Amino acid sequence: MALSTVSVEGAKLNLKTEMSKWNFDDLAAAALKEWEGALGQVKAKSSDPKLLETFYTALYHTHLAPTVLSDVDGQFCGPDGKVHQAKGYDYYTELSLWDTFRAENPLLTLFQPQRVNDMVKTMLAHFSLYGRGMLPIWPEGAGRPGA
Repeated sequence: MALSTVSVEGAKLNLKTEMSKWNFDDLAAAALKEWEGALGQVKAKSSDPKLLETFYTALYHTHLAPTVLSDVDGQFCGPDGKVHQAKGYDYYTELSLWDTFRAENPLLTLFQPQRVNDMVKTMLAHFSLYGRGMLPIWPEGAGRPGA
């Protein structure tokens, strides 16, 4: 399955680019390797396995949102409902600045700097595209955020 906020053709291109062949075992192994790399950036120690489970679950959640909204060709449907082109960055959605700026955002700056750069570019693009002179407030997909 593939998604696009722009078009069916965009979804097809996303699928073809991101998954050129279907082999469940290969995809599962690649996903496992990627998650181990992401979660292995931090080594936590505790004699309490529940505490470690909580820690790594929280770290896992930092990789789930924000999410990339733009297609593989950089196109995305902006907060103004029009199609735009992200040039040199991924356009993100589900930016929740009001509840992440003190903890998650500094953590992302340390462990996912490329994503953070793209998130900042997304915020600036949103500011100019939305037309209300405001940064995103938890936009869902290409939907218009509440103010």
